Amino acid sequence: MGQTHRSVETSGASQRAAEYLQVAPGSPVMVLRSTMKDVQGRPVETFIAFHRSDRSRFDVVLNGQHDSALMLVRPPQG
Repeated sequence: MGQTHRSVETSGASQRAAEYLQVAPGSPVMVLRSTMKDVQGRPVETFIAFHRSDRSRFDVVLNGQHDSALMLVRPPQG
């Protein structure tokens, strides 16, 4: 595997995302975008994922030369 780029941002839920996530349209959601490339720089995987902001946690684990990020989805507190 070559380089992977991931970004996380907040956005208002579209009508379609709101239906899937069972939230009101416009509710804040986390948007995860990812592109993984092979060693020649060609994209081999790409995705966009939407997560409820009230049920998600973003953890980053850094290990020397091999940096990684992990998105964990958890149930609501309370």
